[in-house]
Amino acid sequence: MDKKKKQKTKQGGVNRREFMKKSAIAVGTAMTSGLMLPGMVKNASAAKRDYILIGRPNPGTGPLASFGEGTPWVDDRVLAEINKDGGIYIKEFGKKVPVKVKVVDTESNPTKAGEIASRLIVKDKIDLMVFYHTPDTVNPVSGMVERYKIPGISLDSPLEPWLEGGPYKWTFHAFWSVEKDIVPNYIGMWEKVKTNKVVGILMPNDPDGVAWSAVFKKVLKPKGYKVIDLGRFPYFNKDFSTHINRWKKEKVEILLGNMIPPDFTTAWR
Repeated sequence: MDKKKKQKTKQGGVNRREFMKKSAIAVGTAMTSGLMLPGMVKNASAAKRDYILIGRPNPGTGPLASFGEGTPWVDDRVLAEINKDGGIYIKEFGKKVPVKVKVVDTESNPTKAGEIASRLIVKDKIDLMVFYHTPDTVNPVSGMVERYKIPGISLDSPLEPWLEGGPYKWTFHAFWSVEKDIVPNYIGMWEKVKTNKVVGILMPNDPDGVAWSAVFKKVLKPKGYKVIDLGRFPYFNKDFSTHINRWKKEKVEILLGNMIPPDFTTAWR
């Protein structure tokens, strides 16, 4: 909780783009901490070359681009810090080894994310995979990491949809849980405002939407909330009038959504 408070304080003093970049630095440090995991690069390809190569499937374009826009900036900053004194000391090599990162655009496409991950492992012979930004990136890349038995660090994807692809041995994941972290925070906010406790759900047909809606419906009903859920919708939906009219009919006073930016913009208008 203390960390979240500090992040909110920082956000108030900068614009959105700068905040996204600064917040991502904390995530970028996973590259350094991950390389220190015991045995992670012991038998890696770095032994055959003079640097460690990290693969970075990243949604640089497409509907998830707002998540991945800070990645090149963060990578440049982190790599400059890591490599300024020669890189990371690897005990098995008996020396410091510089770190390089190869970022490849997934175009926000889960299928392409998996294909890119496979190519980075098989063709580029990466030593470590670092990947994040929603289940659309994290889940398919985790699958490839497990398939080829190469270490991977993933973030920025809720725990519940990520666990659906398990069990995991090679992927080290760090992020919050919808049920244990998000739900209590949302209900805590709602309880501070007097409402009729009627909640309208607006979530897409993707791993996030499926997991979030299921968890919230399970938790909300026993707490006295009425949930209006018309089901999952496809990406780039052009018309939300059916949802809106139903919300009006049911007198919805709380809207709960988790969607890609283009869909949010359409629904909000």
